[in-house]
Amino acid sequence: MSDQQSLGLGAWESETIFHSVAVRRISGEVALATTPPAPRPLQPPGAKSSATTKTTDKSDNTLPKSGTKSTTSTGRPPRVLLVIANQHFFYREYSEPKQELERAGCAVEVAAGRKAPCRPHQGTGEGADGGVVNPDLAIADADASRYDAILFSGGWGSSMYQFAFQGTYQNTAYNGERSVKEAVNKLITSFIQQDKHVCVLCHGTTVLAWARVNGRSPLTGKQATGPVINGPTGSYPGYRGSATPTSRWHAETNGARMVAPNSVGDPSTLVDDVVIDGKIMTGQDDPTAREMGRQLARALTTGRDATK
Repeated sequence: MSDQQSLGLGAWESETIFHSVAVRRISGEVALATTPPAPRPLQPPGAKSSATTKTTDKSDNTLPKSGTKSTTSTGRPPRVLLVIANQHFFYREYSEPKQELERAGCAVEVAAGRKAPCRPHQGTGEGADGGVVNPDLAIADADASRYDAILFSGGWGSSMYQFAFQGTYQNTAYNGERSVKEAVNKLITSFIQQDKHVCVLCHGTTVLAWARVNGRSPLTGKQATGPVINGPTGSYPGYRGSATPTSRWHAETNGARMVAPNSVGDPSTLVDDVVIDGKIMTGQDDPTAREMGRQLARALTTGRDATK
């Protein structure tokens, strides 16, 4: 405090509401200021405050209003790593969750197999500019400890991240590179071991289905959803159907407990078909993209898992 005869109460780098302040007189007179003085830094930049604070407890499960700054227990905004494919990601499944997360005050960084321009499927909401996205980093350079959640968007290009899948695709870009698949699997393993949110959307569910953590898929025994559309043309070992299997086949093959298509919430729409089982979050299809962003933002900004 600028006045050495005054005592101040504050919080450092965190949103805090002081609901009440009790003052006990030891000796002399006590005067409470009715107008707070102009704020001044109490400590050098980067220092931590030792003051005891009382933070608000959000009693509902709603998102903060637009423009509200949300923070984690460390006093920083929640960070989400959003992963897209270098070729043929589904643009809406990138843009809409990102918009909802940022609206809720989360910081979003974009990663891809290579730190090179990423091109979406045509006609997936990319707009007149083509929707090319320049990722912030390559997956191999991502550190799970920097983030609170990871989200894999869909599009057939996400097949390039299927670590344990033994088949091949007609579009060679979907087959990916072994080093990239290994980096993806290592990253997923780190998020799960750190008990952080792992989210997959539409065909992105196949990435988690074919990941291996301690020798098994993270979807084994988990309740999940996935798209009913057929996947890309290719060879699918173990599949005995005549047509290309749906994207749901990957999760089913790896032991997920699949909910019926369109069964979450309103059965007449895909908009709310997000399934949450612990820290694993799956979204059925591209119409679910915005709700996926909202559900993840809600889990991150309220400090507790949302449920459906």
